[in-house]
Amino acid sequence: MNPPTVPSRTAIEGELRRRTEHKIEQFYPDTGPLRRKLYVKHLQFFEACASFTELCFMAANRLGKSEGVRAYEMTLLLTGKYPPCGKGRRFIRPISA
Repeated sequence: MNPPTVPSRTAIEGELRRRTEHKIEQFYPDTGPLRRKLYVKHLQFFEACASFTELCFMAANRLGKSEGVRAYEMTLLLTGKYPPCGKGRRFIRPISA
């Protein structure tokens, strides 16, 4: 039986860089332990963003308000890379924020 192969340092660094640079793609996947279906309130907030200009997402600590809601939404708005399943606000031209 062959011993398991260990990835090279370059491969590991490349994967870490890819995860850092493409972190937005890890939020709200279709399947898995962090699947979108489990974040009902988060998705309701994104939907409400399409109709209202001011919103409040009030929740307990460590539920993803800063990174999982505001930073995620702002990244989508600034890059224009909206998920196909998203129902929130969308702009057709670049915005300033």
